[in-house]
Amino acid sequence: MFPALQMSGFMVGSLLGGILSDRYGRRKAMLFSMTSLAASILWVGLAQSVLALQIGIFVFGISIIMRAVTSFVLLNEVVCGDRRRTFGILFSVFCAVAGCILPVIAYFVTNWRWMTVILGIVLVATLPLFYWFLRESLGWLIQNKREEAENLFKEIAKLNKIKLNSDDTLLPDEKLDGEADDIEADVMDDRKFSYYDLITVSFLLKRILILSFMWFSMNMCFYGLSLNSPNLGGNRYVNAFVASAVEIPGQFLCYVLVKKIGCRKSYSLMGVACGIFTLITPFMQTVSQLAGVVCAMIAKFFSGGPFTVLYLITGDLFPTMLRTQSYGACSFMGRIASIIVPYVLYLGKTVHFALPYIVMGTIGVISAMAGLLLPETTGQPLPKTLEEARLQD
Repeated sequence: MFPALQMSGFMVGSLLGGILSDRYGRRKAMLFSMTSLAASILWVGLAQSVLALQIGIFVFGISIIMRAVTSFVLLNEVVCGDRRRTFGILFSVFCAVAGCILPVIAYFVTNWRWMTVILGIVLVATLPLFYWFLRESLGWLIQNKREEAENLFKEIAKLNKIKLNSDDTLLPDEKLDGEADDIEADVMDDRKFSYYDLITVSFLLKRILILSFMWFSMNMCFYGLSLNSPNLGGNRYVNAFVASAVEIPGQFLCYVLVKKIGCRKSYSLMGVACGIFTLITPFMQTVSQLAGVVCAMIAKFFSGGPFTVLYLITGDLFPTMLRTQSYGACSFMGRIASIIVPYVLYLGKTVHFALPYIVMGTIGVISAMAGLLLPETTGQPLPKTLEEARLQD
């Protein structure tokens, strides 16, 4: 029940994060999600009833995915050029490091309430840093608040010791629409974009459908392998630690591949490898328990890279005012897979132990092939308008 509640919170937070981030700004959405995340963790640790615990876990799910989606959009819009790829992969590396630290803490702090409260206190202590140092995305300000954008532009110049002349300013006002004839007239205006626009513009619809399937499949593989690690046999703390630790070299492999062959081919290559090793894991388990664990860890090694690439390319394929909402829509589909995962794993106990691996591995391989249908975005600037996004095809 509790994993399903958390993943349901993920679904709600995916959509809510896109709406709040595009309407009120990346910074406000980020600070709201971090504050509610800290509060929900403390709430869970101090909850005195099952209902209170369920509410806390649901709000935790909403908050943590809002933080993930908004922070990646903010990262994409603040960091320029190929450095977006580097910092995006580093983001995932730090997540993997945190995943290694968690089972270590759990090993020494065996009471889950104390462990949760400790984590909540640490997060509360770091909140002032976010409020003090975090700045709004310049791209979002240009589209929505020109005066604040000018002030931030001058602040950035001052920080980088760049001397500005009195007539130095940002570029002239940019329209949110494109000039292409084949973009529907009802979205070629200055109104606020919404999730509805993702399905009414033909080339955006194609991209969102492909990406949604990719997010669905990678969430199923990633969380399926993660949640099933205690069932592989041996020490569950060690398995959980190794399952996170193998993601770190996997992210460095992702970095090398993205630099050499681009995001699209990197996703397909690592996705196929993840799917194949997932498929053969149950057959290796029949040989020996150790062989099954090693094979599952290799699959986990290859699962982190495609997950990171999805975060990188999703933001690259949509214009500024639809970027966070594209993350929200794709993440929503991914969370459907996350909710289904425990039930897929349960089939391994009730039907056949190999069935979950066959389902996850097959979907993973198909998803890797689907990734080749998307345009390559490596080395290209982030699109600001619908027209710029359309020209990527």
